[in-house]
Amino acid sequence: MKRNISPHAIYVASLLFIGAGFATDFTTPLPGRIESLALDANGQYLVGHHYGITRVRKDGSIDRTVESTPSRSLLAVENEGTVLAREFTRLVRIGLDGSTNFNVVDLFRSAVLQPNGNVLVLGTNSLSRILPDGNPDSSFTPAPLQGGTTTSLALQEDGKVIVAGAQGGAIFRFESNGAPDPTFSAPTLSPPWMHTVAVQPDGRILLGGDFYTLDGSQYLGLARLNANGSLDSSFQTDSNLMTVVHSFALQSDGKIVVAGTFYPFDGGSTTKVARLLANGSEDPTFPSTVVPAPFNSLPLTLTVEGSILVGSRTNLIRIPNPTPATQSFSRDGSTLTWLRGSSSPEIYNARFQASLDGSSWTDLGSGTRIPGGWQLQNANIPEGAHLRVRGYITGASYHIDVSTALRLTHQQLHGNALTLNASTSSPHPRLILQTSTDLHQWADLQTNLTTSSLHFTLTNQTAPRAFYRLRSENQ
Repeated sequence: MKRNISPHAIYVASLLFIGAGFATDFTTPLPGRIESLALDANGQYLVGHHYGITRVRKDGSIDRTVESTPSRSLLAVENEGTVLAREFTRLVRIGLDGSTNFNVVDLFRSAVLQPNGNVLVLGTNSLSRILPDGNPDSSFTPAPLQGGTTTSLALQEDGKVIVAGAQGGAIFRFESNGAPDPTFSAPTLSPPWMHTVAVQPDGRILLGGDFYTLDGSQYLGLARLNANGSLDSSFQTDSNLMTVVHSFALQSDGKIVVAGTFYPFDGGSTTKVARLLANGSEDPTFPSTVVPAPFNSLPLTLTVEGSILVGSRTNLIRIPNPTPATQSFSRDGSTLTWLRGSSSPEIYNARFQASLDGSSWTDLGSGTRIPGGWQLQNANIPEGAHLRVRGYITGASYHIDVSTALRLTHQQLHGNALTLNASTSSPHPRLILQTSTDLHQWADLQTNLTTSSLHFTLTNQTAPRAFYRLRSENQ
Protein backbone atom coordinates (compact mmCIF):
# COMPACT_ATOMS: atom_id res chain seq x y z
CA MET A 1 0.00 0.00 0.00
CA LYS A 2 1.34 3.40 -0.90
CA ARG A 3 0.00 6.50 0.90
CA ASN A 4 0.07 10.18 -0.93
CA ILE A 5 -18.90 -23.17 -16.04
CA SER A 6 -20.57 -23.39 -19.07
CA PRO A 7 -22.04 -26.65 -20.47
CA HIS A 8 -20.09 -28.18 -23.33
CA ALA A 9 -19.71 -31.39 -25.31
CA ILE A 10 -16.98 -33.39 -26.99
CA TYR A 11 -17.28 -36.28 -29.41
CA VAL A 12 -17.97 -39.79 -28.15
CA ALA A 13 -14.29 -40.76 -28.48
CA SER A 14 -13.47 -38.34 -25.68
CA LEU A 15 -15.84 -36.18 -23.64
CA LEU A 16 -14.50 -34.04 -20.84
CA PHE A 17 -16.39 -32.18 -18.15
CA ILE A 18 -15.16 -29.36 -15.96
CA GLY A 19 -17.69 -28.29 -13.37
CA ALA A 20 -18.38 -24.93 -11.81
CA GLY A 21 -20.09 -24.66 -8.47
CA PHE A 22 -21.01 -22.46 -5.51
CA ALA A 23 -19.87 -23.91 -2.21
CA THR A 24 -21.50 -23.51 1.18
CA ASP A 25 -19.65 -22.32 4.27
CA PHE A 26 -18.00 -24.71 6.66
CA THR A 27 -15.47 -24.53 9.47
CA THR A 28 -13.45 -27.67 10.20
CA PRO A 29 -11.18 -27.88 13.25
CA LEU A 30 -7.75 -29.49 12.73
CA PRO A 31 -5.38 -30.98 15.35
CA GLY A 32 -2.79 -28.19 15.10
CA ARG A 33 -2.10 -24.70 13.80
CA ILE A 34 -2.67 -24.61 10.02
CA GLU A 35 0.38 -23.57 8.01
CA SER A 36 -0.42 -24.50 4.39
CA LEU A 37 -3.19 -25.60 2.02
CA ALA A 38 -3.31 -27.52 -1.25
CA LEU A 39 -5.71 -29.53 -3.43
CA ASP A 40 -5.18 -33.17 -4.34
CA ALA A 41 -5.94 -34.70 -7.75
CA ASN A 42 -9.62 -35.19 -6.80
CA GLY A 43 -10.07 -31.63 -5.60
CA GLN A 44 -10.07 -32.58 -1.91
CA TYR A 45 -8.24 -30.35 0.51
CA LEU A 46 -4.82 -31.15 1.95
CA VAL A 47 -4.01 -29.23 5.11
CA GLY A 48 -0.50 -28.94 6.52
CA HIS A 49 -0.57 -28.23 10.23
CA HIS A 50 1.67 -28.38 13.27
CA TYR A 51 1.00 -32.11 13.82
CA GLY A 52 1.08 -33.42 10.27
CA ILE A 53 -0.98 -33.42 7.06
CA THR A 54 -4.73 -34.10 6.97
CA ARG A 55 -7.01 -34.58 3.98
CA VAL A 56 -10.45 -32.95 4.19
CA ARG A 57 -13.40 -33.86 1.96
CA LYS A 58 -15.22 -31.22 -0.06
CA ASP A 59 -18.08 -31.21 2.45
CA GLY A 60 -15.67 -30.26 5.24
CA SER A 61 -15.51 -33.67 6.93
CA ILE A 62 -12.15 -35.22 7.78
CA ASP A 63 -11.05 -37.90 5.34
CA ARG A 64 -7.91 -39.11 7.07
CA THR A 65 -4.49 -38.16 8.35
CA VAL A 66 -1.99 -38.50 5.52
CA GLU A 67 1.07 -38.05 7.72
CA SER A 68 1.49 -37.32 11.42
CA THR A 69 5.06 -36.09 11.87
CA PRO A 70 5.17 -32.90 14.03
CA SER A 71 6.05 -29.51 12.52
CA ARG A 72 4.83 -30.46 9.07
CA SER A 73 4.08 -27.85 6.42
CA LEU A 74 2.83 -28.95 3.01
CA LEU A 75 4.59 -27.31 0.07
CA ALA A 76 3.55 -29.08 -3.12
CA VAL A 77 1.34 -31.86 -4.48
CA GLU A 78 3.22 -33.80 -7.13
CA ASN A 79 1.81 -35.58 -10.15
CA GLU A 80 2.29 -39.16 -8.95
CA GLY A 81 0.42 -39.09 -5.65
CA THR A 82 3.18 -37.66 -3.49
CA VAL A 83 3.63 -34.37 -1.69
CA LEU A 84 6.64 -32.27 -0.87
CA ALA A 85 6.58 -31.06 2.70
CA ARG A 86 8.69 -29.13 5.16
CA GLU A 87 9.93 -30.87 8.28
CA PHE A 88 11.68 -28.20 10.32
CA THR A 89 14.51 -27.31 7.86
CA ARG A 90 14.25 -30.50 5.75
CA LEU A 91 12.37 -30.95 2.49
CA VAL A 92 10.82 -34.42 2.36
CA ARG A 93 8.62 -36.39 -0.03
CA ILE A 94 5.60 -38.24 1.33
CA GLY A 95 3.16 -40.60 -0.36
CA LEU A 96 -0.50 -39.62 -0.02
CA ASP A 97 -1.18 -43.27 0.84
CA GLY A 98 1.49 -43.11 3.55
CA SER A 99 3.75 -45.55 1.69
CA THR A 100 6.79 -43.33 1.22
CA ASN A 101 8.66 -40.87 3.34
CA PHE A 102 12.21 -39.98 2.40
CA ASN A 103 14.49 -37.01 2.64
CA VAL A 104 15.01 -34.84 -0.45
CA VAL A 105 17.22 -32.01 0.75
CA ASP A 106 18.42 -30.48 4.04
CA LEU A 107 18.62 -26.86 5.14
CA PHE A 108 16.23 -25.08 2.83
CA ARG A 109 14.12 -21.96 3.25
CA SER A 110 11.67 -22.08 0.35
CA ALA A 111 10.82 -24.39 -2.54
CA VAL A 112 8.56 -24.33 -5.59
CA LEU A 113 7.48 -27.19 -7.86
CA GLN A 114 7.90 -26.86 -11.64
CA PRO A 115 5.40 -28.50 -14.03
CA ASN A 116 8.05 -30.97 -15.27
CA GLY A 117 8.55 -32.33 -11.75
CA ASN A 118 11.76 -30.49 -10.94
CA VAL A 119 11.89 -28.53 -7.68
CA LEU A 120 13.53 -25.15 -7.22
CA VAL A 121 15.02 -24.88 -3.74
CA LEU A 122 16.30 -21.82 -1.91
CA GLY A 123 18.84 -23.18 0.54
CA THR A 124 21.07 -21.51 3.07
CA ASN A 125 23.48 -20.09 0.51
CA SER A 126 22.03 -20.51 -2.99
CA LEU A 127 19.10 -21.15 -5.29
CA SER A 128 19.36 -24.62 -6.83
CA ARG A 129 17.21 -27.18 -8.61
CA ILE A 130 16.67 -30.85 -7.87
CA LEU A 131 15.32 -33.55 -10.18
CA PRO A 132 12.21 -35.63 -9.38
CA ASP A 133 14.47 -38.39 -8.00
CA GLY A 134 15.96 -35.95 -5.47
CA ASN A 135 19.35 -35.58 -7.15
CA PRO A 136 20.79 -32.14 -8.06
CA ASP A 137 20.11 -30.91 -11.60
CA SER A 138 23.55 -30.41 -13.18
CA SER A 139 22.08 -28.24 -15.96
CA PHE A 140 21.08 -25.60 -13.41
CA THR A 141 23.85 -23.30 -12.22
CA PRO A 142 23.31 -22.66 -8.51
CA ALA A 143 22.81 -18.95 -7.94
CA PRO A 144 24.61 -17.63 -4.81
CA LEU A 145 21.93 -16.18 -2.60
CA GLN A 146 21.37 -15.75 1.10
CA GLY A 147 17.80 -16.24 2.22
CA GLY A 148 16.22 -13.53 4.32
CA THR A 149 14.17 -13.87 7.50
CA THR A 150 11.24 -14.88 5.30
CA THR A 151 11.64 -15.57 1.61
CA SER A 152 9.08 -16.36 -1.11
CA LEU A 153 9.50 -17.90 -4.57
CA ALA A 154 7.29 -17.65 -7.64
CA LEU A 155 7.59 -18.96 -11.20
CA GLN A 156 6.94 -16.99 -14.36
CA GLU A 157 5.35 -18.58 -17.40
CA ASP A 158 8.67 -18.39 -19.26
CA GLY A 159 10.43 -20.46 -16.58
CA LYS A 160 12.17 -17.58 -14.83
CA VAL A 161 11.95 -17.51 -11.04
CA ILE A 162 11.30 -14.60 -8.67
CA VAL A 163 12.97 -14.61 -5.25
CA ALA A 164 11.53 -11.98 -2.89
CA GLY A 165 12.81 -11.10 0.56
CA ALA A 166 16.32 -12.57 0.28
CA GLN A 167 19.56 -10.91 1.39
CA GLY A 168 18.10 -8.19 3.56
CA GLY A 169 14.85 -7.84 1.66
CA ALA A 170 16.07 -7.65 -1.92
CA ILE A 171 14.04 -9.02 -4.83
CA PHE A 172 15.79 -10.94 -7.62
CA ARG A 173 14.90 -12.69 -10.85
CA PHE A 174 16.83 -15.64 -12.29
CA GLU A 175 16.83 -17.24 -15.72
CA SER A 176 15.51 -20.78 -16.11
CA ASN A 177 19.12 -22.08 -15.93
CA GLY A 178 19.88 -20.26 -12.66
CA ALA A 179 21.76 -17.27 -14.08
CA PRO A 180 20.81 -13.83 -12.72
CA ASP A 181 18.54 -11.82 -15.03
CA PRO A 182 20.40 -8.54 -15.79
CA THR A 183 17.23 -6.90 -17.17
CA PHE A 184 15.50 -7.02 -13.78
CA SER A 185 16.06 -4.35 -11.15
CA ALA A 186 13.76 -4.21 -8.14
CA PRO A 187 13.56 -2.21 -4.90
CA THR A 188 14.50 -3.56 -1.47
CA LEU A 189 11.89 -4.32 1.19
CA SER A 190 12.25 -2.95 4.70
CA PRO A 191 11.89 -4.77 6.99
CA PRO A 192 12.52 -7.90 4.88
CA TRP A 193 9.42 -9.80 6.01
CA MET A 194 7.88 -11.42 2.95
CA HIS A 195 4.88 -13.75 3.20
CA THR A 196 3.76 -14.23 -0.39
CA VAL A 197 4.61 -13.34 -3.99
CA ALA A 198 2.80 -14.04 -7.27
CA VAL A 199 3.32 -13.28 -10.96
CA GLN A 200 0.29 -12.05 -12.89
CA PRO A 201 -0.33 -13.11 -16.53
CA ASP A 202 0.97 -9.76 -17.80
CA GLY A 203 4.28 -10.31 -15.97
CA ARG A 204 3.64 -7.87 -13.13
CA ILE A 205 4.63 -9.12 -9.67
CA LEU A 206 2.54 -8.87 -6.50
CA LEU A 207 4.32 -8.66 -3.15
CA GLY A 208 2.67 -9.29 0.20
CA GLY A 209 4.15 -9.24 3.66
CA ASP A 210 4.85 -7.18 6.77
CA PHE A 211 7.06 -4.50 5.23
CA TYR A 212 6.82 -0.73 5.49
CA THR A 213 8.91 0.67 2.66
CA LEU A 214 10.34 -0.20 -0.75
CA ASP A 215 13.52 1.77 -1.44
CA GLY A 216 12.38 4.39 1.04
CA SER A 217 8.88 4.87 -0.40
CA GLN A 218 6.09 3.91 1.99
CA TYR A 219 4.27 0.75 0.95
CA LEU A 220 2.47 -0.97 3.80
CA GLY A 221 2.36 -4.73 3.31
CA LEU A 222 1.21 -4.82 -0.32
CA ALA A 223 2.76 -3.59 -3.56
CA ARG A 224 3.10 -4.48 -7.23
CA LEU A 225 6.13 -4.36 -9.50
CA ASN A 226 6.23 -4.01 -13.26
CA ALA A 227 7.74 -6.86 -15.27
CA ASN A 228 11.17 -5.17 -15.21
CA GLY A 229 11.11 -4.81 -11.40
CA SER A 230 10.18 -1.14 -11.13
CA LEU A 231 7.35 -0.09 -8.83
CA ASP A 232 3.90 -0.08 -10.43
CA SER A 233 2.40 3.26 -9.42
CA SER A 234 -1.00 2.33 -10.90
CA PHE A 235 -1.58 -0.20 -8.10
CA GLN A 236 -3.05 1.83 -5.23
CA THR A 237 -4.74 0.23 -2.22
CA ASP A 238 -6.81 2.03 0.41
CA SER A 239 -4.59 4.75 1.87
CA ASN A 240 -6.56 4.75 5.14
CA LEU A 241 -5.23 1.35 6.22
CA MET A 242 -1.99 -0.17 7.34
CA THR A 243 -1.84 -3.76 6.16
CA VAL A 244 -0.06 -7.04 6.84
CA VAL A 245 -0.71 -9.43 3.95
CA HIS A 246 -0.30 -13.09 4.85
CA SER A 247 -1.42 -14.60 1.55
CA PHE A 248 -3.31 -13.91 -1.64
CA ALA A 249 -4.77 -15.80 -4.58
CA LEU A 250 -5.28 -14.60 -8.14
CA GLN A 251 -8.57 -15.04 -10.00
CA SER A 252 -8.74 -15.48 -13.76
CA ASP A 253 -10.69 -12.22 -14.08
CA GLY A 254 -7.77 -10.24 -12.62
CA LYS A 255 -9.18 -9.80 -9.13
CA ILE A 256 -7.04 -10.63 -6.09
CA VAL A 257 -8.28 -12.40 -2.95
CA VAL A 258 -6.27 -11.25 0.09
CA ALA A 259 -5.99 -12.63 3.62
CA GLY A 260 -4.37 -10.34 6.12
CA THR A 261 -4.58 -8.03 9.10
CA PHE A 262 -5.92 -4.54 8.45
CA TYR A 263 -5.04 -1.68 10.78
CA PRO A 264 -7.20 1.43 10.30
CA PHE A 265 -5.36 4.62 11.20
CA ASP A 266 -8.08 5.40 13.73
CA GLY A 267 -7.07 2.37 15.81
CA GLY A 268 -7.88 -1.31 16.21
CA SER A 269 -7.23 -4.19 13.85
CA THR A 270 -9.24 -6.74 11.85
CA THR A 271 -8.06 -10.01 10.37
CA LYS A 272 -10.13 -10.78 7.32
CA VAL A 273 -10.39 -12.11 3.80
CA ALA A 274 -11.11 -9.42 1.22
CA ARG A 275 -10.96 -9.06 -2.54
CA LEU A 276 -9.18 -6.37 -4.52
CA LEU A 277 -9.84 -5.12 -8.01
CA ALA A 278 -7.05 -5.22 -10.57
CA ASN A 279 -5.96 -1.68 -9.62
CA GLY A 280 -5.59 -2.53 -5.92
CA SER A 281 -8.79 -0.95 -4.60
CA GLU A 282 -11.15 -3.06 -2.52
CA ASP A 283 -13.93 -4.82 -4.45
CA PRO A 284 -17.24 -3.46 -3.09
CA THR A 285 -19.16 -6.49 -4.44
CA PHE A 286 -17.23 -8.89 -2.22
CA PRO A 287 -18.47 -9.28 1.38
CA SER A 288 -15.25 -9.19 3.43
CA THR A 289 -15.12 -12.04 5.94
CA VAL A 290 -13.62 -11.54 9.39
CA VAL A 291 -11.68 -14.56 10.65
CA PRO A 292 -9.92 -15.27 13.97
CA ALA A 293 -6.53 -13.60 14.18
CA PRO A 294 -3.69 -15.91 13.06
CA PHE A 295 -0.53 -16.78 14.91
CA ASN A 296 2.13 -16.42 12.24
CA SER A 297 0.35 -17.34 9.02
CA LEU A 298 -3.01 -17.20 7.31
CA PRO A 299 -2.77 -19.56 4.29
CA LEU A 300 -5.33 -19.09 1.55
CA THR A 301 -6.14 -20.69 -1.80
CA LEU A 302 -8.96 -20.94 -4.33
CA THR A 303 -10.70 -24.22 -5.07
CA VAL A 304 -11.48 -25.35 -8.62
CA GLU A 305 -15.02 -24.01 -8.17
CA GLY A 306 -13.72 -20.60 -7.07
CA SER A 307 -14.53 -20.99 -3.37
CA ILE A 308 -11.99 -19.62 -0.92
CA LEU A 309 -10.13 -21.83 1.55
CA VAL A 310 -8.38 -20.15 4.44
CA GLY A 311 -6.56 -21.61 7.44
CA SER A 312 -7.19 -19.52 10.56
CA ARG A 313 -5.45 -20.80 13.66
CA THR A 314 -6.58 -24.45 13.88
CA ASN A 315 -9.69 -24.02 11.72
CA LEU A 316 -10.11 -24.67 8.00
CA ILE A 317 -12.72 -22.24 6.68
CA ARG A 318 -14.38 -22.31 3.26
CA ILE A 319 -15.94 -19.08 2.06
CA PRO A 320 -18.34 -19.02 -0.90
CA ASN A 321 -17.31 -16.77 -3.75
CA PRO A 322 -20.16 -14.53 -4.97
CA THR A 323 -18.90 -15.01 -8.53
CA PRO A 324 -18.50 -18.77 -9.17
CA ALA A 325 -15.80 -20.00 -11.52
CA THR A 326 -16.60 -20.57 -15.19
CA GLN A 327 -14.73 -23.10 -17.29
CA SER A 328 -15.18 -24.94 -20.58
CA PHE A 329 -13.12 -27.46 -22.50
CA SER A 330 -13.44 -28.16 -26.22
CA ARG A 331 -11.74 -30.20 -28.90
CA ASP A 332 -11.53 -29.32 -32.56
CA GLY A 333 -9.58 -32.10 -34.25
CA SER A 334 -6.08 -31.94 -32.78
CA THR A 335 -6.67 -28.58 -31.06
CA LEU A 336 -7.64 -28.53 -27.38
CA THR A 337 -8.96 -25.33 -25.81
CA TRP A 338 -9.53 -24.65 -22.13
CA LEU A 339 -11.37 -21.41 -21.35
CA ARG A 340 -11.45 -20.10 -17.78
CA GLY A 341 -13.04 -17.05 -16.25
CA SER A 342 -14.51 -15.26 -13.25
CA SER A 343 -13.19 -16.68 -9.96
CA SER A 344 -11.29 -19.62 -11.48
CA PRO A 345 -7.79 -19.78 -9.96
CA GLU A 346 -5.24 -18.08 -12.21
CA ILE A 347 -2.47 -20.42 -13.36
CA TYR A 348 0.96 -20.00 -14.90
CA ASN A 349 1.03 -23.30 -16.81
CA ALA A 350 -1.51 -25.72 -18.28
CA ARG A 351 -0.52 -29.25 -19.28
CA PHE A 352 -2.84 -31.38 -21.39
CA GLN A 353 -2.89 -35.15 -20.89
CA ALA A 354 -4.51 -38.24 -22.40
CA SER A 355 -5.28 -41.72 -21.10
CA LEU A 356 -6.70 -44.92 -22.59
CA ASP A 357 -7.63 -46.44 -19.23
CA GLY A 358 -8.36 -43.43 -17.02
CA SER A 359 -5.45 -44.15 -14.69
CA SER A 360 -2.20 -44.01 -16.72
CA TRP A 361 -1.73 -40.58 -18.28
CA THR A 362 0.46 -39.40 -21.17
CA ASP A 363 1.58 -35.79 -21.35
CA LEU A 364 0.48 -34.08 -24.59
CA GLY A 365 2.33 -30.84 -23.88
CA SER A 366 1.95 -27.40 -22.31
CA GLY A 367 -0.73 -25.10 -23.62
CA THR A 368 -0.24 -21.58 -24.90
CA ARG A 369 -2.11 -18.72 -23.26
CA ILE A 370 -4.90 -17.31 -25.42
CA PRO A 371 -7.54 -14.67 -24.57
CA GLY A 372 -9.66 -16.22 -21.83
CA GLY A 373 -7.67 -19.40 -21.37
CA TRP A 374 -5.19 -21.89 -22.80
CA GLN A 375 -4.85 -23.86 -26.02
CA LEU A 376 -2.77 -26.77 -27.32
CA GLN A 377 -2.54 -27.23 -31.09
CA ASN A 378 -1.43 -30.28 -33.08
CA ALA A 379 -1.91 -32.58 -30.11
CA ASN A 380 -1.16 -36.25 -30.71
CA ILE A 381 -4.36 -37.67 -29.24
CA PRO A 382 -4.78 -41.48 -29.18
CA GLU A 383 -8.05 -42.82 -30.58
CA GLY A 384 -10.68 -43.19 -27.87
CA ALA A 385 -8.62 -41.47 -25.18
CA HIS A 386 -9.79 -39.70 -22.06
CA LEU A 387 -8.53 -36.13 -21.84
CA ARG A 388 -7.72 -33.88 -18.93
CA VAL A 389 -5.84 -30.66 -18.28
CA ARG A 390 -3.79 -29.80 -15.22
CA GLY A 391 -3.22 -26.24 -14.06
CA TYR A 392 -0.41 -24.87 -11.90
CA ILE A 393 -1.43 -21.99 -9.69
CA THR A 394 0.48 -18.73 -9.95
CA GLY A 395 2.58 -17.92 -6.93
CA ALA A 396 2.01 -21.27 -5.24
CA SER A 397 3.82 -24.55 -5.43
CA TYR A 398 1.14 -27.13 -6.07
CA HIS A 399 -1.08 -28.22 -8.92
CA ILE A 400 -4.79 -28.62 -9.38
CA ASP A 401 -6.61 -31.14 -11.51
CA VAL A 402 -9.47 -29.19 -12.97
CA SER A 403 -11.15 -31.89 -14.97
CA THR A 404 -12.60 -35.35 -14.87
CA ALA A 405 -12.78 -37.55 -17.92
CA LEU A 406 -15.73 -39.60 -19.15
CA ARG A 407 -16.64 -41.51 -22.30
CA LEU A 408 -19.04 -44.08 -23.73
CA THR A 409 -17.41 -47.44 -23.08
CA HIS A 410 -19.81 -50.14 -24.30
CA GLN A 411 -22.83 -50.59 -26.49
CA GLN A 412 -24.94 -53.60 -27.28
CA LEU A 413 -27.86 -53.96 -29.72
CA HIS A 414 -30.77 -56.35 -29.13
CA GLY A 415 -33.28 -55.94 -31.92
CA ASN A 416 -34.29 -52.30 -31.83
CA ALA A 417 -33.08 -51.85 -28.21
CA LEU A 418 -29.65 -50.32 -27.64
CA THR A 419 -27.85 -50.28 -24.28
CA LEU A 420 -25.05 -47.81 -23.66
CA ASN A 421 -22.69 -47.56 -20.68
CA ALA A 422 -20.33 -44.71 -19.74
CA SER A 423 -17.36 -44.34 -17.43
CA THR A 424 -16.34 -41.25 -15.52
CA SER A 425 -14.11 -40.23 -12.63
CA SER A 426 -16.54 -37.48 -11.62
CA PRO A 427 -18.32 -38.29 -8.33
CA HIS A 428 -21.63 -36.67 -9.33
CA PRO A 429 -22.00 -36.58 -13.13
CA ARG A 430 -25.20 -35.36 -14.77
CA LEU A 431 -25.10 -36.44 -18.41
CA ILE A 432 -27.32 -36.05 -21.45
CA LEU A 433 -27.16 -38.70 -24.16
CA GLN A 434 -27.60 -37.28 -27.66
CA THR A 435 -27.83 -38.77 -31.14
CA SER A 436 -27.14 -37.56 -34.66
CA THR A 437 -27.20 -38.99 -38.16
CA ASP A 438 -24.79 -36.41 -39.63
CA LEU A 439 -22.59 -35.27 -36.67
CA HIS A 440 -24.01 -31.75 -37.07
CA GLN A 441 -27.57 -31.81 -35.76
CA TRP A 442 -27.90 -33.45 -32.34
CA ALA A 443 -31.08 -34.48 -30.52
CA ASP A 444 -31.44 -35.20 -26.79
CA LEU A 445 -32.39 -38.79 -25.96
CA GLN A 446 -31.94 -39.33 -22.25
CA THR A 447 -30.59 -37.75 -19.08
CA ASN A 448 -29.31 -39.95 -16.28
CA LEU A 449 -31.83 -39.20 -13.55
CA THR A 450 -29.65 -40.57 -10.76
CA THR A 451 -26.01 -39.63 -10.64
CA SER A 452 -25.13 -43.15 -9.50
CA SER A 453 -26.15 -44.63 -12.88
CA LEU A 454 -24.33 -44.19 -16.19
CA HIS A 455 -26.39 -46.83 -17.97
CA PHE A 456 -28.69 -45.87 -20.85
CA THR A 457 -31.24 -48.11 -22.56
CA LEU A 458 -32.78 -46.93 -25.84
CA THR A 459 -35.72 -48.62 -27.56
CA ASN A 460 -37.16 -48.34 -31.08
CA GLN A 461 -33.93 -47.04 -32.57
CA THR A 462 -34.88 -47.36 -36.23
CA ALA A 463 -32.25 -45.10 -37.84
CA PRO A 464 -30.03 -47.28 -40.05
CA ARG A 465 -26.95 -45.26 -39.00
CA ALA A 466 -26.63 -43.16 -35.86
CA PHE A 467 -23.94 -41.47 -33.79
CA TYR A 468 -24.08 -40.92 -30.05
CA ARG A 469 -22.35 -38.57 -27.66
CA LEU A 470 -22.60 -37.49 -24.02
CA ARG A 471 -23.06 -33.89 -22.97
CA SER A 472 -22.21 -32.71 -19.46
CA GLU A 473 -24.64 -30.56 -17.57
CA ASN A 474 -23.65 -28.34 -14.63
CA GLN A 475 -25.49 -29.09 -11.43
